[in-house]
Amino acid sequence: SILVYKGFPINFYREITQYFPTLNNKDIFINNKLNLYSIKSSTKELINNFINKKGNYTMTYEELIILTKKINDISLRGSKIIIIQNNLFDDYPNQSNINFIDIEEKIEKNDLNFNENELFNFFYSASTIKNGLNYIRYKDIEFEENNNFIIYKNFFDLKNYDYKIEYEGIDEIKNIKDYISFPNSDSYWDLKYKIFENKNLSSNQILITNSASLKNDNNKNELIILQYLFKQNNLNLKIFVKNNILQKKYRKDILYILKKYWCSDQFRELIFYRNPDLNNEKENLSQGSIIEDIIQQSEQAQKDKNSFSDIFLTAPTGAGKSILFQIPAIYLSENYKLLTIVISPLKALMYDQVTALKNRGINFVTYINSDLSLLERNKIIEQVKKGDISILYLSPELLLSYDIKNFIGDRKIGLFVVDEAHLVTTWGRDFRVDYWYLGSYIKRLRKYGDYIFPILALTATAVYGGENDIVFQTIESLSMQIPKIYIGNVKRNEIIFEINNFTYKKNHENSKMEQTKKIIINTIDNNIKTIVYFPWTNQIKLMLNELPNNYKEKVGKYFGDVDKTEKQVVIDKFYQDKIIDVLATKAFGMGIDISDIKMIYHHAPSGSLSDYVQEIGRVARDKKIKGKAVVDFCYKDLKFTKILYGL
Repeated sequence: SILVYKGFPINFYREITQYFPTLNNKDIFINNKLNLYSIKSSTKELINNFINKKGNYTMTYEELIILTKKINDISLRGSKIIIIQNNLFDDYPNQSNINFIDIEEKIEKNDLNFNENELFNFFYSASTIKNGLNYIRYKDIEFEENNNFIIYKNFFDLKNYDYKIEYEGIDEIKNIKDYISFPNSDSYWDLKYKIFENKNLSSNQILITNSASLKNDNNKNELIILQYLFKQNNLNLKIFVKNNILQKKYRKDILYILKKYWCSDQFRELIFYRNPDLNNEKENLSQGSIIEDIIQQSEQAQKDKNSFSDIFLTAPTGAGKSILFQIPAIYLSENYKLLTIVISPLKALMYDQVTALKNRGINFVTYINSDLSLLERNKIIEQVKKGDISILYLSPELLLSYDIKNFIGDRKIGLFVVDEAHLVTTWGRDFRVDYWYLGSYIKRLRKYGDYIFPILALTATAVYGGENDIVFQTIESLSMQIPKIYIGNVKRNEIIFEINNFTYKKNHENSKMEQTKKIIINTIDNNIKTIVYFPWTNQIKLMLNELPNNYKEKVGKYFGDVDKTEKQVVIDKFYQDKIIDVLATKAFGMGIDISDIKMIYHHAPSGSLSDYVQEIGRVARDKKIKGKAVVDFCYKDLKFTKILYGL
């Protein structure tokens, strides 16, 4: 048997070798550092000892990398290789005799003119500098876990600790002295390094985190391990969590903007969870209070790059999320000449929002997308650089294709908005990958580009915590800084759910089409304005063929391949009640703001919970009417979604 310790201090490894000798006869250390040259040159000796020796031995992970490059040529003969991983770290302090450059920084800065060390390429996959120290990530070894390889991913096995994070809430950070900011600060990395090097610790190490950090499993596990280690050493580690205090007041200037451009003297009241990590208590909060918080974070960012927070907000469809970033954008433009960038997923959404703002008399807003000619685009870019445009809508693809200075010149960014933020993870993984890389781009801007601004991420459809979590996945993907989280009450009382058990006798697909056709005919006969959602476009085409001719003129179609002019015609006719039903895929969702839709019918279940919430959110946006979300369901309906998901 061979024990392999991955990510452990050299002193720890040497202590283990008092009980289990090293497989390698060569001295692989130099000045208490791993000698990578010596390890690489000992390949033959390692293989020879592996084949010929019997008993229990240890080796470093670097030596295992050497061995597994030849493992296919070796008969394991019942030997066991036991790999034990230090799970307090993701990246490990570099213990070799070579200091490597910060490759991640080079990549983030797009500075690719560097030569990687040959030994680095052999053993490691990444190298970073944290708090002045070099950290590495090991290359993955290709092998299956079987009887010969036993992998313990968690040296600190949390199941055995029966342990919960002990913390207390505080309202103000200023009440705490000498704290360590968790999880990404120099002081925190210094603490972890002290533990790694077995240096003296003291009880006055204090971690400050916000409740969002506790929802991240990796963060939670690290805190449990740390508290365990401190207790084992008879030391005290206090963890303070900043309470989620919802602000109630806002400046008069915000209300003045609402009156001037929206002709209203009162903000809407929205419902938010007071402390979603602890209980389900809710309270009303004015749009004005949230707008005030967003403006304050922007102002703080201009004063001190370390004193502001990003904001993640969920609120139900139809709650007026757009105004939450449009008023701050107007305020920041009028008072500080700061630019707001809005990342929007759909050209139609950009067009609608920009047109609506211009109709209100706001002339310093525009968008850039592929519909514009090169001449139009260049004209807008010049207006942005001169300061004539202060609210700029862009797609993630366009933003990531160029250096930010191409769009904004020397302008300062006051706010960076990611609208429909759930798409960062739901679309970013496979459909529009630029969403996935958006966080890296923003991180690069703020870390190396001298741009200091808060991120505001908004959505109606992000699940908070749990198995289907999107909130924390998105926060992590966007590299958000100590985010303040507003979790709104998603349920809308004006929507009634009607889920019926559907049975069929012969062919499932034919029966489903027949049932959906009945629904369409019924809604048209009774003038019930309805969106009918289908998983596939060919189902829509088939339905249009099967409908009686006198009903076809009352139906519109909306999916990806429909010409954009026809799409707009369908929206206009639906808005004007010239058609009663729209047969659509999930493309007919975000930004469709027709207030009197009375019913959403699903031919089959949506691809995800987020899609479903988005789709039913089109109904009853006029609070005076009741809307219905209807599905006739049988288990076999899931095959449509599964096939789509597989594709």
